[in-house]
Amino acid sequence: EDPEREGKFRVKQFKDENVRVYKTVTLRPQPGQKLNLNYSARTASDINLDALPTREGTLIGVLLFRPHDQRVLQAKTAAQVRALFKEVFPMFDPMLSDPACEAFARKPVSKLPIFQFCGPVLHKGASTVLLGDAIHAVKPFFGLGVNSAFEDISELDRCLSATA
Repeated sequence: EDPEREGKFRVKQFKDENVRVYKTVTLRPQPGQKLNLNYSARTASDINLDALPTREGTLIGVLLFRPHDQRVLQAKTAAQVRALFKEVFPMFDPMLSDPACEAFARKPVSKLPIFQFCGPVLHKGASTVLLGDAIHAVKPFFGLGVNSAFEDISELDRCLSATA
């Protein structure tokens, strides 16, 4: 059976051997601190933080951690969040406001999507085409998902122009 000839879609999911979940936090840069950088911290304690600048002049931090990490899961008050950052990311503590700590404590844990790929056929005759996350799930980390969508749209435009 030739899936390409028969126009069948196949989906392959990839087992995530390195599962991470995340929570976001707003960071306020200190006076004189550069805002055109991606701040990143990798720790031996297996919690990572990446922060990118926003148009509002703050940084959005993404705290990646294992789903069972009690240090993050037990941070349910602003004081506990502050203590977590002082322990694991002391360099970011001055950038944390009390409201940001409170918001982090209230935020639910978010999951990243499962990696998957669809193929070899991405269309069914002339009536249906698959795009975006329907053919490839990308962890939506700092614009990767939207950049992938732009690539998909460019390719669709190229294909439509070639058949016009």
